Amino acid sequence: EVTAQTDFVAVRAPCHPVALELLRAAGVPVAAPSANRFGHISPTTPEHVAEDLGHVEGLKILDGGPCGVGIESTVVKLDLARRRIVVLRKGGTTGERLERVLAEGSGVFGAEVRLEFHSKHGDKAE
Repeated sequence: EVTAQTDFVAVRAPCHPVALELLRAAGVPVAAPSANRFGHISPTTPEHVAEDLGHVEGLKILDGGPCGVGIESTVVKLDLARRRIVVLRKGGTTGERLERVLAEGSGVFGAEVRLEFHSKHGDKAE
């Protein structure tokens, strides 16, 4: 099971050349956890990963050098039934970039899809 006991599947879209090469070499979808424990600060170097997860038996770290972005990943939910993409967590990908990609790919959805920002304290914000 890859849904963390939810109705959703999280899909990562890396842009780092080492991560992309790993995915190409695998030739199949790869299911993998984050490089840090839940609730811990995101690592930006392989050393940070080792500090947080070094206790895991058999741990292998693919060293692609330090991260280019030192904050958490942007997390979005595709809610196509309501024709929206909801930003659940802001991260390294800006709202402007998401808007641009959404506009470029608008034909994929067959109609306009809106971008919304989810707030921890309500249904949506911004």
